[in-house]
Amino acid sequence: MIRRATNRQTAADHARDARRESLAVLLSRLERGVITPTEAALLRAHVHVEIAERDDMDRARRGLDRQRDEMRRRLDAADAAIVEAEEDRARVEEQLAEARHRIDLLQAVDAGRADGAQRITDERDRAEAFLDRLHRAETHRDVLAILGEHRGLTPVAARAAATFAAAAETQDAVLAEQAREHAIVLAAEKQRADRAEALLDRVRAARTWGDLWAHLGMRYGYAAEQAGREARARRTLAERLANERADKATHEAETMKHRVTRLRTRVERAEKRATRAEAERNRERKYAIKASQRVWDYRRRLAAECVTCGCPREQHASRLYANARARLDELLDAAGRAANQLGTAHPADIADRLYAAIEQARKDQS
Repeated sequence: MIRRATNRQTAADHARDARRESLAVLLSRLERGVITPTEAALLRAHVHVEIAERDDMDRARRGLDRQRDEMRRRLDAADAAIVEAEEDRARVEEQLAEARHRIDLLQAVDAGRADGAQRITDERDRAEAFLDRLHRAETHRDVLAILGEHRGLTPVAARAAATFAAAAETQDAVLAEQAREHAIVLAAEKQRADRAEALLDRVRAARTWGDLWAHLGMRYGYAAEQAGREARARRTLAERLANERADKATHEAETMKHRVTRLRTRVERAEKRATRAEAERNRERKYAIKASQRVWDYRRRLAAECVTCGCPREQHASRLYANARARLDELLDAAGRAANQLGTAHPADIADRLYAAIEQARKDQS
């Protein structure tokens, strides 16, 4: 197709050169005034052809200007896409730095996930190596070869694809490729915008920081522990107050539990002391009963025996009674003699009354 266009262009150039040489000859003859009607008609035809060709060239130039403006617009869009891609790369680098920090945290916190952390570290190293190769690429062909290898092609296939892409870098192919890449970038941006809107809807629907960071953790690849720490670090004042009240209530419950335990221990000790006191009181009651019995026995023994001589009190009382009666008889005899001398009551009556009183006293005592 290119060869045919080149042949047509060469023929047109030859025809234009011949026509202009003929036009120069005719104009020189016109200046000398020796032109014929046939030559004048030919001159007019050449002039009309030149005018038509000039008009065609003007239209083509305007078309080229429009194409140039369109190409410039596409180039501006491609530059904007490249700038945005550079910004995305900067964000990716920031995310890589953050991923390194998160990986370090995951390695320190979750020792049981060493394999997963090693896999993330390997992916990070491969991503860094890929970005380093992209930065060191000198031509677009090298960039395409690196991208092909990243997409899973072998180095030979990636080089062949890059060579084919470089061979196809004509103006139309470049414009078509730029349009395709622009469409891909737009589709990717649309998908990213859709994902961002979906994530924003889930974030808006979240009621707690835990729900919020569950979605954000899945978006940024956080582990469950990291998402939980972020949620706890960004809790609202109400949640923190509620948690503080819950912790305070738990602490008070633990304190009351300890107090109840101490009170229960005290009650048990008091019950044990009361049991011991009751047993001691029972022993003292037994000792008191035994002592009372001993006292009563001692009293009965005292009542039955004499304190001074130890003989039975009945025998001792009889002996005392006999002695007292003998002494009383002596006194009565003396009193009777005195009464006879004085002329008072006979002592025998007084003695009878005394004996009756003594007998009554003995009966009362027994």
